[in-house]
Amino acid sequence: MYNVVIITYYKRFQEWFKPLLLEVKKQRPNCEVIVAVNGEISSFREDFRKEILNFCAEFEKVYPILYPRFRGFSRLCNLSIQFSPEENVLILSDDITLEEEFFKHYEDILNYTSVNPKEGQSFSINDSFSAFSINKKDAIDINWFDERFLGMGYEDGDFIERYKYVKKARRFPILVTSSCKNTVDKNLPHLHNSKLEKFIESEERLVSQRLDESGRYSLFNKEVKENKDFIQIQYPYEKYYLDNKDKL
Repeated sequence: MYNVVIITYYKRFQEWFKPLLLEVKKQRPNCEVIVAVNGEISSFREDFRKEILNFCAEFEKVYPILYPRFRGFSRLCNLSIQFSPEENVLILSDDITLEEEFFKHYEDILNYTSVNPKEGQSFSINDSFSAFSINKKDAIDINWFDERFLGMGYEDGDFIERYKYVKKARRFPILVTSSCKNTVDKNLPHLHNSKLEKFIESEERLVSQRLDESGRYSLFNKEVKENKDFIQIQYPYEKYYLDNKDKL
């Protein structure tokens, strides 16, 4: 019915990725997991390559894909969805915390949407794209994530707007569950992730990424959002990547 994708990079290996993969395999040991390991702007760290490959090898049905250089979140999502063997793909960023019963909640909503297709089989978890589920047919209908977002941020909002436009929907569906901690909103105590809050405050962002006024997202991506066509007319955007990769 589904497989899991985890998107990660070296700065998050010990504190975030390892506990997340352990929890996924604890709850669903037979689930196939694709690990999309992003690179850096410069060279890939050899020590990290060895560590993450050795760690993934401890589990059955875990398939790492290593990107020698940094690629945008959209690119990693698109390829991971295409490589996924199942119709539904649960995509997890490495900076979330899963608790007991998460996969039961996730599977319950998949089972519900399979018999109520108008509800939509793609949905975010806790109104965040730190954890979300994509049905392959939806990805095709919406024309994938826009790969012109070469840096960090804004690609999820763009995907949601195109989803609403294509599906004539009021919103992108949401699964709310306290078993996934993926927000730093103190006004939502049942979802609040204090560990993530501390991490975001202390994390050094990728080298060579010019950040917008929020300090979290790429200025390059903000400029793309403000100037790009609403509906993309070319996929994949490999030529766009080659023409713009040095502008990050």
